[in-house]
Amino acid sequence: MRIKPMIVVLAAAVSLAACSERAEERQERAGNAIADDVGSAADNLAASADRLADRLNERVDNLQDRVIDGAAAHVERRVGNELDRATDEAAAALTRAGDALRDRDARRDDDRATPPREGERPAERDGQ
Repeated sequence: MRIKPMIVVLAAAVSLAACSERAEERQERAGNAIADDVGSAADNLAASADRLADRLNERVDNLQDRVIDGAAAHVERRVGNELDRATDEAAAALTRAGDALRDRDARRDDDRATPPREGERPAERDGQ
């Protein structure tokens, strides 16, 4: 009868060893499955981050385009206004210069038409 308990202990040990091997296999499969899931999740996260970065870059590019276009339009308006003002001022200055020349020529014509006063030479009337 002593042999029987030894056989039971031996059978239990063999069963435990087999269970241990199966448990290790299951643990390894579970670990591999978890690693695959983590890898897939990391890949999905990286792909999502790339798509988000691409969308953000597109938005930034669009925003930059709008800002640049707005700034260009503003500068164009300002330059146009300044050119208009400068043109108006130049035209006014030319008009004043033309009027001054006309007035000076009219005075000279009047001075030439007026006979010199006694003791005055014509050159003195012109301021020369």
